[in-house]
Amino acid sequence: MRFLIDLQCCQSGSRFGGIGRYSIELAKAMIRNSPEYEHLILLNDRNPEAELIVRRELRDLVPPHAFRICHLPPGSMYLFDNGKTTEAAEYVRSEFIKALKPDVLHVASLFEGLGDEIATFVDADWPFVKAITLYDLIPLKQAEQYLRDPRATK
Repeated sequence: MRFLIDLQCCQSGSRFGGIGRYSIELAKAMIRNSPEYEHLILLNDRNPEAELIVRRELRDLVPPHAFRICHLPPGSMYLFDNGKTTEAAEYVRSEFIKALKPDVLHVASLFEGLGDEIATFVDADWPFVKAITLYDLIPLKQAEQYLRDPRATK
């Protein structure tokens, strides 16, 4: 069985807080608790420094070839895009994931990419199991603080 763990949230601003730490630790636990399965780690090429940190965190658990790097088009931050580059990044990532043929995809954090070059679109029609971690809905409860920019609500 092939597990694909999308850890792009560890390449965004989330890497500095609880989401990043939790996502890395959850990935480690998933890998440790299912050694009989193949584990792939999905990252992108837009933040190579953060990629190195993730590689270092997981180096004792997965081989170097387990890291799969999706090449996103530059400028795909949602807040600084006209929508076309973000859509292109989502398409590129979707095709990249489908080509890996996972049995299970775990997206460590779906709400990424607003101000970072991250693509997290999930297609309900993908022919594999999809698991997504949702941390909280504070931005919806405190929209005046978190969703000031009207583009953030779309």
